[in-house]
Amino acid sequence: MVLSGALLACTWFDEDPFVEKASEGKTRSRPELVELKLERIEACRDQLVPVMTESWDRYGRAVSRGSRASDRDRHFGIDRSNFRACKVGLADGLLMEPPMPELESAASAFVEVAKDYAERSRWEGRADRDNETLQDERLEREYERWQSAWETLDLLLDRARDINGPQLLELVEKRGDDLALQAMAVRAEARPLATCLLGEPSPVAAVCEPLAEAFSIHYEAFRDQIERAGTRDVFWLDSFATTAAAFEDEAADAMRKLKERRLQDADRTRLRRTHRDLVRDAKTLTFEFP
Repeated sequence: MVLSGALLACTWFDEDPFVEKASEGKTRSRPELVELKLERIEACRDQLVPVMTESWDRYGRAVSRGSRASDRDRHFGIDRSNFRACKVGLADGLLMEPPMPELESAASAFVEVAKDYAERSRWEGRADRDNETLQDERLEREYERWQSAWETLDLLLDRARDINGPQLLELVEKRGDDLALQAMAVRAEARPLATCLLGEPSPVAAVCEPLAEAFSIHYEAFRDQIERAGTRDVFWLDSFATTAAAFEDEAADAMRKLKERRLQDADRTRLRRTHRDLVRDAKTLTFEFP
């Protein structure tokens, strides 16, 4: 059965939303090509994870509550349409230059294991068996396999960004007047700063402070480029600039509280949310001005 609400919201159309970026590949440097490839793999992951976790949560409630489970929770099957994002974006991403065999293999496994779980969920996720959903050990094993594939994919994506981020920043140093690269630098510098500030247990402030300073330098350079380029009122750039400013505010607040040893879970939650928004809006940047 098809999951309603949040699950259906994860469905993409068959058109490739990355086609314009891909057509620019011949003029891009290797770090920029890697960035585009990582974006496609991450888009597949980010669309599929909510679908899988929502299904799993519904299954858990259906099993634990038995005949008292809501009709909504008994319907936890994942429809094939929820894999369109990966079918369109990931398929092309795996063929993009440069080759990254280990990451490509992990991305493919992440999707294939999810499909195994989805097939089982469609058979099991129904409400016509004595008005109750019984525990399915096979479904649970499939979900555990998928969680392991997800962890592996995240690990390799993190490793790739750790390598590619500094290379992107080198391009910024060489082509400092390039607005696109300045935007990429903001995203690249935000990631290690967020990772440091969100670390458990709370890190020593002196460890995160150089990262905060580096982010601030590139954020200010990005703002200056927007002013000089005269690109105000371009909606996708305005959106990214707004979320970058929100992240900068939250990161500065978190850094201050970390120094004062009063960083709380609520502060971490806000920082995590604004960083997620920054990453999301970075994927809309095309720099093809009207």
